[in-house]
Amino acid sequence: MNSVSKKLLSLVLLASLASHCTTMYPKGLFSNLLTNFTSFFKKPKNVAITLGAACICALVCKFWIFKGADSKKPDDSKVEIGSQQAEKPRTYRKEFLVVCFKGDLQEARQMVRQVDPFSFLSSLQAFKFISKNICTLDLNVIKFLDEIYSFEKRKLKDLLIQACQKNKEELIAWLVADKKIVLKRCYISRRILGQRCPLESIKCLEKNGHSLDNNLILIAVLDYDNGGDYSVDLLKWAIEKKGVDKNQCFNPRPYAREKGPSLLQNACLKGNVPVVKYLLSIGADTAVVDSQGDTPLQAVQSMLCHHIYKNSLKLKEIEALLLAKQA
Repeated sequence: MNSVSKKLLSLVLLASLASHCTTMYPKGLFSNLLTNFTSFFKKPKNVAITLGAACICALVCKFWIFKGADSKKPDDSKVEIGSQQAEKPRTYRKEFLVVCFKGDLQEARQMVRQVDPFSFLSSLQAFKFISKNICTLDLNVIKFLDEIYSFEKRKLKDLLIQACQKNKEELIAWLVADKKIVLKRCYISRRILGQRCPLESIKCLEKNGHSLDNNLILIAVLDYDNGGDYSVDLLKWAIEKKGVDKNQCFNPRPYAREKGPSLLQNACLKGNVPVVKYLLSIGADTAVVDSQGDTPLQAVQSMLCHHIYKNSLKLKEIEALLLAKQA
């Protein structure tokens, strides 16, 4: 029985106990406790029911709700684990982590065979150790700890995001190809593309079978806060390797149904000068109109005319680029 089913069973037991008490006492058990506290506990039967309910709640909270999977051995552990308990858990934990940090797997396996690793290191502590030393830790050590503790998928997803941010390509390949970790759109847009993960990490994700949505990539490209060089490199890779059309029309707003303007016009409206220069250099069409019939130049001139952009210098530079292209 897993932790979720145990929590559900505990809730069912508590609900049945509450319904039983309210059935026995139509006025309500808890209302009697508050209003007629003294008279309620004069009856031995009421005292016995209250103590029994308190004991059941305490047992449920101790063994089923608050006792997580960190203190339990996973059934699919492939590492030979000893049964002896650590006499000094803190000292043994420190020695074990030092051995793992050095990458001495033979010594680490020997320590695990002698002493039960769950007696001195929990799953949460092991994952924090990996997260803290992800840049210097050997991949074989991470695999070894995963074999012992069988980390949950949500933890492995966080580890994949950290690996992308630190550009750990071997770890990315193992998590995506072997562990089959797939990130949701919100994680990709906010924590990978939104935080300027290295382009090599994004390429490694695609190489190992984790496909990225083209719209998410284009939204990250248009975000001027990402920086010019990063946006241009990301767009260049998307056009050359992902098959993105340089004249593609899309709406940068998530889940929008109406057709958006072209990629060039989006970059113009965002004030992303480096992306506009790159699109014009590869021959992007400046005559593509949006749903209102405006070309990129007309949209820029309309924004300048109505003063609805906070930094008009960028728009004036973009306007000059568009006029030079049409000349």
